[in-house]
Amino acid sequence: MDLQVDRWKDLFGRLSKAQSDSAIFNKQRAELDRNINRKAFVITLRRVH
Repeated sequence: MDLQVDRWKDLFGRLSKAQSDSAIFNKQRAELDRNINRKAFVITLRRVH
């Protein structure tokens, strides 16, 4: 039943386009967060060592 509703909402591509854009931005944000955390860890490690 949810699949039919999703297809109806997706008739003009608006729902899937918004979800796709959101997923892309969330992935980019996660990659940036991961890089920031990795660099912060290296800096902390250097300070300790």
